[in-house]
Amino acid sequence: MSTLAISTLEWIVILFAVIVVMAVTTWVLNRRRSDVWSHVANRYSLRYVPPPEGPLVIGDVEGRAVRMEYDEASSDRDLGGVENVRISVGLTGVPPGMTAEGVPGLLGDLAILAEERIEFDLPDFNRDVLVKAKDEQAARAYWDEHRQRVFLDLMEAAPCDQVLICDGSLVAELRELVSDRERLQTLMSQLLAKAPQLDRQKGGTV
Repeated sequence: MSTLAISTLEWIVILFAVIVVMAVTTWVLNRRRSDVWSHVANRYSLRYVPPPEGPLVIGDVEGRAVRMEYDEASSDRDLGGVENVRISVGLTGVPPGMTAEGVPGLLGDLAILAEERIEFDLPDFNRDVLVKAKDEQAARAYWDEHRQRVFLDLMEAAPCDQVLICDGSLVAELRELVSDRERLQTLMSQLLAKAPQLDRQKGGTV
C-alpha cells in the first residue's frame, strides 16, 4: 500500500472519529439542556415543551406569565455554539411601546448619545439604562425613583448578560454553552421577585 493511500486512510479514520465525537457531544449537551430545563419547569410548576417544538418553558406563576426560550435569531445551535437564553416575566401597567435596556459600562456611555433616549434625574439610572417610549410623559410617570432603583438592583445582581423591559415583560438574556440549572433558577427567582415591584396599577404608582 502506498504512502499516499495510508495517509488518506488515516485522514478518513480521523474524520470519522471527529464526527462521532461531535455527535456524542451534541447528544450529551442536548440531553443536559433538556434535563435542566425540565427541572426548572417543575421547580416553578411550569410546563416544559421538549424539541422539536421546544425547548421551551411556559406557564404562569401567581397569575404572571412566564416564558423561557432560546432566541433563535442570535443563537448558534451547532456543536460548541453559544445559545442566547431569554427568560421573560409579565408586568402590569407598563406604558405601551416602552422599552428599557440595561447598558452599563461603555455601552452606557455610547447610549447617552442615542437621540430617542429619555433623560432621568437619578444619575446611575440615566447612565446605565436606555429608556425609549412613544409617550414620554407616560414613561416618566412609570419610572419613579423606586422603580429605577429596583431595576438597577436587578441589573447588578442578576447572573445574566442583559436585563430589559420590552413588550410589557421583564426580560433577562444570557448566553450559555452548557445549561446551568442553578444559574437559571436564580435568575428566574430574581425576575419573579422584582416583577411585583415594577408593576404599576391603573391610577397609581404601586
